[in-house]
Amino acid sequence: MPTANSSSVLISTIPKLKDFVSTISASSTLYVDLEGKSLGRYRGTICIISILVYPEQVVRLVDVTTLGKAAFSTTGTNGKTIKSILEDSSIVKCIWDCHNDAAALLALYQISINGVSDIQLLENATRAGNKSHFCGLAKAIETDLKLKHTDRALWTATKNAVTAKMSTNVFAKRPMDDETVRYCVNDLVHLPALRALYLSRLEGGWAAQVEDATKNRLRKAQSSRYKPQSEDKRFGPFLQPFRNRKSTVALKSKKNPNDLLRKPRLCSSSQKKPSISTGMPGVYSQPRNASRKFCSYQISRTNNKIFSRQTFANMSMLVREMLRKVVK
Repeated sequence: MPTANSSSVLISTIPKLKDFVSTISASSTLYVDLEGKSLGRYRGTICIISILVYPEQVVRLVDVTTLGKAAFSTTGTNGKTIKSILEDSSIVKCIWDCHNDAAALLALYQISINGVSDIQLLENATRAGNKSHFCGLAKAIETDLKLKHTDRALWTATKNAVTAKMSTNVFAKRPMDDETVRYCVNDLVHLPALRALYLSRLEGGWAAQVEDATKNRLRKAQSSRYKPQSEDKRFGPFLQPFRNRKSTVALKSKKNPNDLLRKPRLCSSSQKKPSISTGMPGVYSQPRNASRKFCSYQISRTNNKIFSRQTFANMSMLVREMLRKVVK
């Protein structure tokens, strides 16, 4: 595992940057991570580009705060620059969630990153069970890698310590302290093992789906409408069709999820509709021989949250009806 000594891994001079760029070949696989402030926004900043060259396991932190635009335009003996390497689709760049990194590179330095392998998408695609939400790097390391207790504790302690200082723009401070350097290195060192594990689990047509999802991520991140803090980024792209998924309501109520697909109950037109403070609709039970007419949905409260099983049922029916019309 690469060491995290600031004097050996931090590149803040042009000669050191030239030497490093010269070592990157077309056959190299790069693991990349960006650190800065408000990444993904036009007013954000990129302070550090962390790069692990595989299989050599060489980690370097390119100091963008010190080098400025030269960090991307300095040419090595191989004729390449960091910019050309990031844009070269033949050189694989492995990233854990490429959203903000891709957005920041384009917005701040007009770099359109290509050849991306998104490890977070690989984890989501190969995960057994529920794929509805994305997993964070810390959770993936804890769940999928068999690290020694001491190694995992040190990794977590460094992560927590630097995260607590994020509000102070810790990555822009110079000189960088060893703890911050170690944090940057730690975000990379376990990515090769995670990627190898997830690739070994990839079966069938999942590889094509992950590739498509990665392209969609890049397209979204590089669009003018991209929102770095969007809630949609929490949800995975590999959801099962609605009819095959258990409803959250069914799981909470511990009742048969197939009940959600039953037709809504109806009531007579003579029944009085109650005033519901939430303004949400409800359903009442149907009296015998009553005329068939829809009423408001019943509302139940569980753990201070409003759940309507019938609402989900009706939504499912409406979606199926809309799909039938589209097919016709």
